[in-house]
Amino acid sequence: MRIGTSENHSSVARDSVISQSPKGGTTAARGSEVTLVLSLGPGITRISLSPTTITLDKGKTSQITATVTPANADKSAITWSSSNTNVATVTSSGLVTARASGSATITVSDGKISATCTVTVADITISLDQNSLSLDGGKTHQLNASVSGVVSNSSVTWSVSGSGVTVSQSGLVTAQAGNVTSVTLSSTSGNLAVGDVARLNVTVSSGSGTGSASATVTATSKDDPTKSASCTVTVNLADTSVTWSSSNERVALVSDDGQVYAVGDGTCTITATSNADSSKKATCSITVKEDKLIRVTGVSSQPYKTVYNLGDMFDLSGFSFNVQYESGKTGVEYYPSNLISRVSVVIVPIEAGSWTADITFTTGDTLQVHYSTIE
Repeated sequence: MRIGTSENHSSVARDSVISQSPKGGTTAARGSEVTLVLSLGPGITRISLSPTTITLDKGKTSQITATVTPANADKSAITWSSSNTNVATVTSSGLVTARASGSATITVSDGKISATCTVTVADITISLDQNSLSLDGGKTHQLNASVSGVVSNSSVTWSVSGSGVTVSQSGLVTAQAGNVTSVTLSSTSGNLAVGDVARLNVTVSSGSGTGSASATVTATSKDDPTKSASCTVTVNLADTSVTWSSSNERVALVSDDGQVYAVGDGTCTITATSNADSSKKATCSITVKEDKLIRVTGVSSQPYKTVYNLGDMFDLSGFSFNVQYESGKTGVEYYPSNLISRVSVVIVPIEAGSWTADITFTTGDTLQVHYSTIE
């Protein structure tokens, strides 16, 4: 039996027989052809889609609903298609899937009547607030990701490749801490005179996890795994820096680079403490004493006045003397000084001529200074 379909007949109910051959009631020989023409209902006069525009993130789906007029029209010939299947695809039931950024037109048609829906797939971009980063071992840094071009989900997944670094799903980067094993100083004790300056050198030794490491921290879009941004992180695994301190700054001061300044008599301890591991430190005992002056060797400078008028007072102001200290160092002492015990000439003679001033020091040294007078 052959069953054919007719053009849509709006006046004939669906599935009703429009015509048949042979006519009804006629007996057909076995093997002969019988034709039935059935009505498939009224034809489609209009197709409406909802929605008519869609914006999606990559990988997301959306349902398009097609409504035909009249409601009882035959839908069997309706087809769904996409103008760009690289951007968006559509099923025979109208389910749209976003494949890649761009735009596509979804078309519904029965061959005569059609309707369209425009689909836009968002173009996601990701950026980080820093592209490179350097951290000391044990330190942390917060990275921030900015995501644009998304419709519903701007979140990212954080990952790391390389060594020496971990990252949380909030973007907090943590540098692996190095292993400081010891701190040593170039000297464990020393004797200084007041005013001396000396330098202590420090050595920080490390065990496992030393040197440097590098890693790449990446933020990847949850909507589109092909979209990501990265930051290169360099790690100084073992922090070899130290903090310097003095147990008594009235005796000695120490600078950030290990320079020791002798201030006053006494003993103190200079300590270098590892910044990576405060339990690792080294000390140096410093004894400071005043360097006593033991000898006056000569006049370094004296006042310009070497000629006196009769009756002038002898004046030591402006004198400076070459001296030697107990440590063997030499220097200059200026008047007034507690080293001077007496001056043999205090008042200039009342007669014109040459004369000598004897200056005696508490060290036992005596210096002669020659002058002349005029009337």
